[in-house]
Parts: sequence; C-alpha cells; structure tokens
Amino acid sequence: MIQSQVWDRKKILNKNILIELLMQKIHETDFNKAKNDISPFIKKSSSIEIWSKDFFKDVLKRIQTIN
Repeated sequence: MIQSQVWDRKKILNKNILIELLMQKIHETDFNKAKNDISPFIKKSSSIEIWSKDFFKDVLKRIQTIN
C-alpha cells in the first residue's frame, strides 16, 4: 500500500482502517474480469468460481489483527 501510494507510512494502520480500505477495493473490483484475467494461470478454475463481492465481504468479517 505504501508503494502504490494508497497509504502514508506515517499514519497508524488499525483494523478499522484496513477493513475500510479493503471494502473500498472490493466495491471497485470487477470480479468476473479478475477471474477471467487469472483463469489461464489456475489449474482448477473451479477454485475461483466463488469469488464475488459478497464472498470477499464475508472474508473481511473474519480478519484478525495483532495489536
């Protein structure tokens, strides 16, 4: 995130901010396009069929951080 200039290393990155940033990316991502982009590199394309905005939002609920 620092390299892409999404985040300033002087700021504190806590769980709430991380979730907010990831949620923004989830909303911006076209998961059908992403699946099509990477499918040639995946042996079992069925493993990415589940990818969707709802899937990744659910994953966000389970993120744990270390303080």
